[in-house]
Amino acid sequence: MACNASITPNKDNETTKEVDGLPVNPFRSLLVHFGMLLGVDDFETIDSYHRGKMRLHNAWLHRQGTIWGLKVTYDHETEQIKVSPGLAVDGLGRELYLETPLCLDIPAWYAEHKEDPKVLAAIAATKEENGDGENKDKTIRFAAHVAIRFKACLGRQVPALTEPCDNSGAGTAYSRIFETVEVQLKAGKAPEWRTPAGSLPYHRLRLLFGLEEAIEIEENGKKTITPADQDVLEEIEEITKKSPEEQPAAWLDAFRHFSALDQMDLSLAESEEGEPLPLFSAQDPILVPLADLPKITLNPVATGWDLVLDDDEEVDIDNTIRPVHLPTSTIQELLCGPGCSCSGNTTSHPAPIVEPVYTYGPGIVGNPDIDNDTITFKVDSPLLEASVNAQGISVTCLTDEDWQEVEIESVECDESGKEVTVKLSNEPKGTPVRLILKGTGKFPILSATGLLPLSGKQGQPLESMENGNDFVYMFKES
Repeated sequence: MACNASITPNKDNETTKEVDGLPVNPFRSLLVHFGMLLGVDDFETIDSYHRGKMRLHNAWLHRQGTIWGLKVTYDHETEQIKVSPGLAVDGLGRELYLETPLCLDIPAWYAEHKEDPKVLAAIAATKEENGDGENKDKTIRFAAHVAIRFKACLGRQVPALTEPCDNSGAGTAYSRIFETVEVQLKAGKAPEWRTPAGSLPYHRLRLLFGLEEAIEIEENGKKTITPADQDVLEEIEEITKKSPEEQPAAWLDAFRHFSALDQMDLSLAESEEGEPLPLFSAQDPILVPLADLPKITLNPVATGWDLVLDDDEEVDIDNTIRPVHLPTSTIQELLCGPGCSCSGNTTSHPAPIVEPVYTYGPGIVGNPDIDNDTITFKVDSPLLEASVNAQGISVTCLTDEDWQEVEIESVECDESGKEVTVKLSNEPKGTPVRLILKGTGKFPILSATGLLPLSGKQGQPLESMENGNDFVYMFKES
């Protein structure tokens, strides 16, 4: 029996129809005793228990991905897109088994779906991306993708009582459920499941081993690293300071620590009403992407539409966008390769290379200005007014005899906290005049938010969260 469409005749010429799903309850099993009278619920309990255990394991410990086969190609004989037999697992832990090759007719699919909003959007997106104007020849160009999803069909009708204990009424009922798949062509490229950072589970671990970038959030018009990711980056910095002999144990400790935090962040999927769904982190319907078709071109013909091939008489197909599962035996052997750190020998197996992530405090924008006895300067983020005073500012000038301190009369911030006016007691008597704005020492200038010390010139990273950089400028006017 096959059921690749919603309604398909089976080998007994019976009609099968799509069903929503099968009972799943991995935490409720049957307790059998001698002389027990078994009913429908008992047999459903037996099935749902074992089915639920398997799906719960697949969904949480393996997640969705292809296992073997399911290659998408262009079949020149049928002039259709062909999906080879294969096996996959979806986000609900269900095995998706395609027993025989299946073909998709793109011109026929387009003729049926050409008015769908998603198809029109895909065509418009391709026009915008390629800068296409109106096509006088009515050629249609768009991107699409092939995906697979679970499908269950009812089959094999047998005589059955229409109601329990009803001796007068009899009918037929389906006695089999056939688990199969439905392969679909969808408008637009497949949704990106690998990016951005945080899309996949266990983000802290991926960041720890340099597989993902830190997540940034915008606060008061400035981008900062999330506190959770900052903890990971600081841990990496501490580990890399250790000796080669100490690093393997430190990486293991960090792995255990951040994996526990990542695991606690996992949660059940939510329904449209915001209520958590039982057992799984995803909800149906679930499509597993197989391949992108980024450049579909169709020409109108008398009978409908004709697929236009590339110069090499092929259709551009990208099978690499799919999620994939590897056998544990393969993973074991890959871990022994030169690219992985399997021992304490950090010379041959170096620790992950992590690009430094900088933190920035308020920075001086452009050059300060001096006008007789007044100096003004601007910063790129608001300052804490209490920290902006003569203690954090030094003004000196070079006379014929030596350097002399210039007394500061007052220091004032404007309402925005981004412009500072320094009033001197007297006009400097020499040149050059040297201005120092302090981000270090006892009296650093701090930001209004986060209390970060002055970074120095705009774009200069902090030495640390506690110690900034001094800004030094000399007015060399004669």
